[in-house]
Amino acid sequence: MQRSLKTVRWPAVAFFLVAAVSIGHTAEPLDFGVLDHELQLAAWLDLAPLVSTSRVEKMRDGVDLVIDFRLTLKRPRRLWGAETITERRGMVAIGYRIVTEDFVVQTGRDLQRTDRFATLAGLHRFLTDSIVVDLIDCGELDSLSRYLLSLDLVCISLTGYNLAPARDSFEADESALRYLFRQFLTLTGFGQESFAAKTEPFSAAEVCR
Repeated sequence: MQRSLKTVRWPAVAFFLVAAVSIGHTAEPLDFGVLDHELQLAAWLDLAPLVSTSRVEKMRDGVDLVIDFRLTLKRPRRLWGAETITERRGMVAIGYRIVTEDFVVQTGRDLQRTDRFATLAGLHRFLTDSIVVDLIDCGELDSLSRYLLSLDLVCISLTGYNLAPARDSFEADESALRYLFRQFLTLTGFGQESFAAKTEPFSAAEVCR
């Protein structure tokens, strides 16, 4: 699995080819881009910078961190706008358990996967290397077209909010948990920091091998 460098540095100059965008009013860089993952065009996200010292302190006090994101693959049109090819949503919940003295990370569509880390360094390594989201089969991409990937992300610290997985679905790719979470954010705007950026245009040949 080899990462593509087809990402941008925003708002800095683009020739660095690495995504590093501030979230809200913080100075936390966040890298993301595209890669070939077992014949799939996939997105990778480095979420480690979001686990800052202040957020770790909150987690140790029982305040879980939730990262909710949307990845949209688009094909720019010649005259205006862009055609949406596919969209994927994801959520990552991170907390600290006082009894076991470890960090717990829940990932997946309904947070069904759970990983535990005894150290903060182990947590950071996981968030740096392991968040990969398949977008579309490489064979479905037009070799003559160029594409771009956009990322919209919300980061929030929660207390007393039920993050248990739910079975019901309100959209084809959205669980009841996710739906309620989004409604909560929309109505309250509670403690949220948002992030939005996109890659440079790229071709299938530059990523898929």
